[in-house]
Amino acid sequence: MAQPAIETVTAKTLPEFAAFLHANVEAAQSAQAWTARLGASWGMSPPNHGFVLRDAEITIKGQPQRICNITSWCVL
Repeated sequence: MAQPAIETVTAKTLPEFAAFLHANVEAAQSAQAWTARLGASWGMSPPNHGFVLRDAEITIKGQPQRICNITSWCVL
C-alpha cells in the first residue's frame, strides 16, 4: 500500500501542480496563470513554491482505491 507523501513544489514540478489547480480548483485561471502566480519571487528567492500532498492507494474489498483523507490543517 502506498503511503501519502507531502512534497515541496519545486520549479520543476510547478507546471504539474499548476495544471492540477487549473483542472480542480479554478478552471478560469489557466495553468500558465497559476504557474506565474505561484512562481512569483516577491523580491526574494523562495525555498519552494508550496507543498503538495500525494494520495495513497489502498485495497478495499479486493479493489484498489485512491484515497487521501485529510482531517485538519493548522497554519500560523
